[in-house]
Amino acid sequence: MTDRAAFITGASRGVGAAIARASHADGMRVALASRSGGDLGLQGALGVECDVRDPGSVEVAVNAAVERFGGLDGR
Repeated sequence: MTDRAAFITGASRGVGAAIARASHADGMRVALASRSGGDLGLQGALGVECDVRDPGSVEVAVNAAVERFGGLDGR
């Protein structure tokens, strides 16, 4: 899956962090959106500060991911 990019919310802990780690381990490029903005120490990951309750914050985070990875893949 190395050519795929994912935008993962709630990525700093719990289920979001688990999904981020698993996706990264599968070779996906990951944008990790959380209130802390951390990248979980995953090489090549993009950590972005984002409050999903704020549409403007989500827009900025998604735009940063698209700029970094050239797009996002959906399922």
